[in-house]
Amino acid sequence: MDNNSLPLANDNDDDAPQQPPSTVTRTPPKSGGIYTFKDGKYVELNMEEVESRMHQHSQDDDAEDEDDEDQAVDHNNDEEADGIYKDDDAAPPVKRFRLPAIIERPILCQQAESQKRRLYIWIGAVAMLVVVLSILLGVVLAHNNHANTEGSGSVSGVMPPVIEEPDDKNPTTTTTTTTNTVLSTSSLTIEDLRNLCSDSDSTMNTSMTLSEELLQRRDDLASLLQDDIPIILAHSCAPSNLALLWLAAHIPLEDHAEEFLNRFILTTLYLATSGESSWTTPATLFHDSEDDWLLQNNGAAVCDWKGVTCDEQDEVTSLILKSKNLTGTLPGDELAQLSKLQVLDLSINALTGTIPEAVVTLPNIVRLDLSLNKFTGTIPNAIFSQTQLQKVNLADSGGTLGGLIPTSIGTLVALEQFLARGINAQGTLPTELGNCASLKFLDLSKNSLQGRVPSELGSLLSLQSLYLKENTGIVEVAPEVCNLMTEGKLMAFDLKNQCNME
Repeated sequence: MDNNSLPLANDNDDDAPQQPPSTVTRTPPKSGGIYTFKDGKYVELNMEEVESRMHQHSQDDDAEDEDDEDQAVDHNNDEEADGIYKDDDAAPPVKRFRLPAIIERPILCQQAESQKRRLYIWIGAVAMLVVVLSILLGVVLAHNNHANTEGSGSVSGVMPPVIEEPDDKNPTTTTTTTTNTVLSTSSLTIEDLRNLCSDSDSTMNTSMTLSEELLQRRDDLASLLQDDIPIILAHSCAPSNLALLWLAAHIPLEDHAEEFLNRFILTTLYLATSGESSWTTPATLFHDSEDDWLLQNNGAAVCDWKGVTCDEQDEVTSLILKSKNLTGTLPGDELAQLSKLQVLDLSINALTGTIPEAVVTLPNIVRLDLSLNKFTGTIPNAIFSQTQLQKVNLADSGGTLGGLIPTSIGTLVALEQFLARGINAQGTLPTELGNCASLKFLDLSKNSLQGRVPSELGSLLSLQSLYLKENTGIVEVAPEVCNLMTEGKLMAFDLKNQCNME
């Protein structure tokens, strides 16, 4: 049998074989289709006809009994093998093209799989197109936003001036329209306060306007301070005025005066030393980093603020703001109102300017730590007259003593620790240091001291550590001081080599 020929299903029940006419070829017009021989020619069947014929074929098979089915199969196979047809003058009267089920099902499955593959390819292509278009749209929007931000130059809702181009016919005419941002009690933020005074240290930004309600509440709060704080100008950029504006927008007016005064002082301190960013606390092994000190504490009572400790009368007695990235200058007039303050620790920050005398002369201060900052100017000599002081740390503060250590240091009878490394102290060590009977730690290294370590220091029986290194002018140590080493009282002395002992 020819490989290109197809078996044809014949519904004629005649036993005589039939021969197709010689003018009709048995090769289908094209491969890959399903055909039937009808009216002397091959006709391609569509999918509906194929399915219909397969359904009819299945019904016929069920109707035939097993013996007739085997006889028909053998008879058809013999006819195909011999090429014999009953009628030599006519084409086979084919009514239905029938393929064995084992051939029909794979063909239909292959076509279904092919259709599924094409569908999946189209779906994948559409999905890829959507993704690409989304990416391109995002890039375009991001570029436009960036261009608008750079072009406008606006920050925190401040609209830039809108300048109309001059008319070609009248080039001398130019109209400038400026849109002001109105700051109210419901919208004021820390960033607004920074932008309010970003252009000048003394006057407010003219593109920002304070609402009448905000100004009125600010004036009401200022009246509560008239007996404690100097007059604060309503439109100045002083930290104290910015603090009043903040409090006017964020605290109720019925807060009692004592609570308000403490809140005002600490808010002023924050705004004076927060610079371009908020205070931060770096992360350590034991706790995560913290920032926005004012915002974190704003809704709480002052005595519950981080770093603040109060007594039973809600007076602030301790203020520890160590390593919080403080910058700027200390507001001395406001801090001076903390009359009950005993501990002030502002170490390891970046404070600048001079150390206010009002800070070192707080009446109840016993512990003052301003070390590791960037102060400039001289350290107030008034610090050496505070007889209640117990611990003073000015090491590497940036401030300079700019002269001799005053003899009044001998009046600090409660002084236990005096650390003043690198403050440019000059001259000789005053013998009055021998009167500081409670002194345990004394560090005057990296200064410009000279002469002899006085014997009076040998009477300080509580002295445990004495650091005087990097004072190139010190040439001799009194034997009485060296005796403290031999007696085991002085545990650390960086000039012990001058005592002829190791």
